[in-house]
Amino acid sequence: MNSINKLALAVSLGLTTFASAATTNINSLQGYYKTRATIDYVSDKMMQNKVDFFALDYALHAKGIAIGGGALQLDNFETMLATHPHVSDTSQKDVLRQIKGQFGYKPYVCKVADSGAVIVFEVDDAGASCKLDPKTISKAMAKNTRTGKVTFFTQLGNESEQQYLIDTYLVNGKRETISSSFLHSFKGQLIGDVTKVTRDNSTGVARYNIEQYADYGSENGQKIAFKSYQWTSEPLNQDNSNLENVAVNTFMVMSGKANQMYDNNNNTLKDVATYWATRDVIGVHKNSRNEDVIIVDDVQRRLVLQSDSSVKNADAYNSESKSNWLDYNFNNIHDLTGESPDACMIKEISEGKPVVRYKGWYRSLGSCQPTAADIKGKEKVIFTTFTTGQGKQINVKDSALVRSAKDIIDVVDSVSNSVKPAAKIDDKVFAEMKAKYEMKEKEFAGFSSLQFWK
Repeated sequence: MNSINKLALAVSLGLTTFASAATTNINSLQGYYKTRATIDYVSDKMMQNKVDFFALDYALHAKGIAIGGGALQLDNFETMLATHPHVSDTSQKDVLRQIKGQFGYKPYVCKVADSGAVIVFEVDDAGASCKLDPKTISKAMAKNTRTGKVTFFTQLGNESEQQYLIDTYLVNGKRETISSSFLHSFKGQLIGDVTKVTRDNSTGVARYNIEQYADYGSENGQKIAFKSYQWTSEPLNQDNSNLENVAVNTFMVMSGKANQMYDNNNNTLKDVATYWATRDVIGVHKNSRNEDVIIVDDVQRRLVLQSDSSVKNADAYNSESKSNWLDYNFNNIHDLTGESPDACMIKEISEGKPVVRYKGWYRSLGSCQPTAADIKGKEKVIFTTFTTGQGKQINVKDSALVRSAKDIIDVVDSVSNSVKPAAKIDDKVFAEMKAKYEMKEKEFAGFSSLQFWK
């Protein structure tokens, strides 16, 4: 569905403030870039829900569908469209008619009440049970009668691999909160992640508080145990007016046979439990056209052994390490963290030259012209396209890609390498980040519950 159609539908749910251009696979991004993409991600999910849950939204509010009345047949599409409480003007109805074939719904629904919420869910026929059991429900919608919070629930997959999508929308005065959870079964556990965006409209400029929490379960020999929490040092203004020096923090807890780290003497420690703290600090620069170029000025990363905090290592991407600084920003901006072109490949993109990688060798600025000894025994690969985290192909000569490469290289070249890092994670900052993570771990403890209506 294009953005114009999504915007038309958004009006009926009061979500125009969250309207966006395209869905992004945020889990392929890092730090600030993941945070920035989150607003688009959750708003797109809500716009899509407006379509996918059209019939259930009707059933939830229709007075003719009684609570506890057993499985009832829905009205036909045109009747629902004519009397739908959230679809009023002609343009919205026309959009829904045009895309009717893109969303399906079962002809029967159940409507029940539990724990202060009204829940509607799809069933196959008039004789179906209306028992409220999330494991047997494929699609449901709920509304809390006290707070007004609306929840959308979808179950996918099969008996051996269930997946659940749970999205919520809540208005509280001038604050709007959207959350989006993805859960799946793993060794008898429900694991996954939740993304939460709160928009505060109480001031002249809307402000977004953005959080992500993940719990990917215990280790299994190949997969490590992993939990993380990501947050910003302050809410982001809608007009980008406060981005300069805002920090995006991530704290991760990892363990398992496949987890390892280097100790202070560069020895590899295997099967260890570690903490990993990262911090991005945002910068605003000017390009040759006097336009703002918003990038991460400093990335600091600190890995610490849980059993002995004196064992740690750290690295940074900033003006003191310009090649890493360049590729971190470019690859996250364009969602290329999987293929991850190195600094010299990005320079070749900016200059319109053949884009070359020598397998097993990361080239840094200043060593883009290899000697015969440098490339001996290394396979040469010429790239004409890259694949983004969403699976989209992008040509290396794409004008936006070339322009972006030029802009970021201009910034990297112009900034002095003596600029003091802004994101330094010392012992005090690390302890503060760990405490924040532990507090939020408790707050998000119930995010994987299937009792979506509570």
